[in-house]
Amino acid sequence: GIPKKTNKQNSLVCESEQHVQQIMAMSKDAAVQILSLCNLVLVFKYFMTVILQGGRRTRAPEDGFQPSALKKEANEALLSGADAEQKTESEKFEFSVEKRWQRIVMNDLENVLIGIVMIWISFFVSDDYLVTAICAILFTLARVLHTVCYIFALFPWRAFCWMFGVLSTLTLAINIVYGAFKS
Repeated sequence: GIPKKTNKQNSLVCESEQHVQQIMAMSKDAAVQILSLCNLVLVFKYFMTVILQGGRRTRAPEDGFQPSALKKEANEALLSGADAEQKTESEKFEFSVEKRWQRIVMNDLENVLIGIVMIWISFFVSDDYLVTAICAILFTLARVLHTVCYIFALFPWRAFCWMFGVLSTLTLAINIVYGAFKS
């Protein structure tokens, strides 16, 4: 027949199950610390992106200066003398430095705010702090790497980073619903 477990074996199984539950469980305090750090990184990244964009966009005339990158692009356009009809398809859709930074900031505005909101709602509605913390970390890494990939025109890596950020946000939304209906 099937050998029966002894009391000692049952005790070891219970202890190992408790150990796994302790590892999988995250304290509320630890979750708050992780979420707060992720929040800080995201806010800092956003403001640094806005500041860096400011040095790469056309300035108002009263500012008295234009960024050197824009002056260089304008001079190259004047020197090339190429008409719009003579440009290749890729040249017609080429991003200027200014346009690239505008898209980076707009992408952050479209994604970072909703991500931060979902992180904190998930924390308050669901008591599964581990899922919330993992999603917050993945979302933060995805958004930071998305910006780096956008700056250096790294495709398809930029799209992968964007996708991981969206999947993290969707997982947070599911975690919120799960927490709301959990009995």
